[in-house]
Amino acid sequence: MSRKVVLITGASSGLRELITYEYAKLGAHLAIIARNKPESRLEQVAHGARELGSPDVLFMFADVSKVDECRMFVDETAKHFGRCVVGNT
Repeated sequence: MSRKVVLITGASSGLRELITYEYAKLGAHLAIIARNKPESRLEQVAHGARELGSPDVLFMFADVSKVDECRMFVDETAKHFGRCVVGNT
């Protein structure tokens, strides 16, 4: 079975944080992103996802409403994992 790579935007809080944890429990490899670095809990979410079973979590800060930053997120994810399989916006 191929490994699943899930991209989740806005993963530092709310429903998308919970979605991150659910995918982690399923053993998905995760690429998570949040916009605001100083206020973000994204690193804590990444740690929690690893504890719940995600074998690899890539996290970064960017504003996906900006084309260049969105492209950077997808490109870095593809570089890190070798591909992108599942996306969530």
